[in-house]
Amino acid sequence: MSEYLSWANLDLAILSKEDVPGLENLAIISPSTGSNQSLQLAAQWLEVCNDSHSTCQCEISSEGAEILPTRLIDIGTEDSVITPRLYAKDGNEGMFRDRDPLKIQQDWCNLMGPETSQIYCVINRAFWSNEVNFSALPSRAWVCQERFLSKRNLHFAHQQLIWECRQKGASETFPKGFPKDCFQSDLKSELLKASHSNNSDHSSNFRQPRAVWWRLVQSYSNGDLTYQTDKLVAIGGLAAAVHQSIGGKYLAGLWENHLPYGLVWRRIGKPEVSAFVLSTASTGPQTFIAPSWSWASLNSEVSMFPTNSENRDDLCRISESHVDLASGDPYGQVRGGYIKVTGKLARAEYNDTCIFVQTSNEVAPVLLEFNNFLWDYTDMTALNQVDFIYLMPVHETFSNDGPRRQVDGLVIYQTGRSDGEFRRSGAFTLLDAFSCRELESGCKAFRNFFEGNKTSGIEQDGDGNFTITII
Repeated sequence: MSEYLSWANLDLAILSKEDVPGLENLAIISPSTGSNQSLQLAAQWLEVCNDSHSTCQCEISSEGAEILPTRLIDIGTEDSVITPRLYAKDGNEGMFRDRDPLKIQQDWCNLMGPETSQIYCVINRAFWSNEVNFSALPSRAWVCQERFLSKRNLHFAHQQLIWECRQKGASETFPKGFPKDCFQSDLKSELLKASHSNNSDHSSNFRQPRAVWWRLVQSYSNGDLTYQTDKLVAIGGLAAAVHQSIGGKYLAGLWENHLPYGLVWRRIGKPEVSAFVLSTASTGPQTFIAPSWSWASLNSEVSMFPTNSENRDDLCRISESHVDLASGDPYGQVRGGYIKVTGKLARAEYNDTCIFVQTSNEVAPVLLEFNNFLWDYTDMTALNQVDFIYLMPVHETFSNDGPRRQVDGLVIYQTGRSDGEFRRSGAFTLLDAFSCRELESGCKAFRNFFEGNKTSGIEQDGDGNFTITII
């Protein structure tokens, strides 16, 4: 293990087989010889480590400073247990800590009724979240796939030991399993089902891997990385695990079979200020992480709001998709990518409080409220530098119990670097009939405007749809 994959802020001494002269030729002594058994076990352990590392595909960064595993699908054997220290902030803290045994015991109360009394166990419904999800270790993004791909975990939590496997969760307080209201993690079991489901079934089983993937993405994207270039690398093992079930091409965190639905992810986390940087003909991102249409391009927690595909109609289509891989690993780092999307467009002007949709050659007093938009960064003032932004409807959803309609789409802008090239800057959700009608009016107005002006670089078909490239 390198420093980065353990605890990056500590200069820890690392023992390897090569560091101990003669250990590589150590004679294996029979376990029956007593004290020498530890030497035998140490040699065997190092041998297993070397064998494991030799089967792990690695990628060396351009500086050659770090060796990072790009695929980590099978973690542990059938009998192995991963034992993370959830509360430890760094490698200086050990597995165990001082604690009050009385605080581990559950509280009981006797509720008296008019005729009978009943004894109840008082539990903290937020126990799992407080002890596992909100502890120090899961804040490191690399831990996500190690936790969910391993068959079982023994968590050294703040208050007590916690067991997590693909069947149940348990603790010292509840050794036979948590009550359902208390145990809030089923991703291990759902990942197992998703990774073995049949992708030829396009009903419930086909939707399940997609839902599991987005839950994994949300959990992973809430973690921190020392190097943002590891954004796709550190979730590559999970992507490989569900690929067979989802099917199709893996596109920098998205799946070809889930497009265009997968394009309308949302930023939901990171309260700290993050500024949007305009990418135009004269400027671009300093370090490429992922295309703007991929959630991996952001350093933030993201989410995909679930919708029932039976009630959802796609309003655009993907005619071409491509990513430039940095290595031969399809789940690893990328150097670029694009998608070609055909759909309707509405032209609008960005304002710090609302969006003005152009419904004629002049900007009409028609606006969409700012709370309909979910921007990719907390500070989007750089959009004031562009003349227009564009709204592209991606899909619409209808409710089962009435005529309620929801339209989701992308907010994009022209880069100016090549004809018809756009970048994503956010997403939108329109829930009321008025906003949906105004969006339709804006799309019709831009189609009429385009036919009279032939905006450079945007292709139009006979149905009033436009084909653009999003990078």
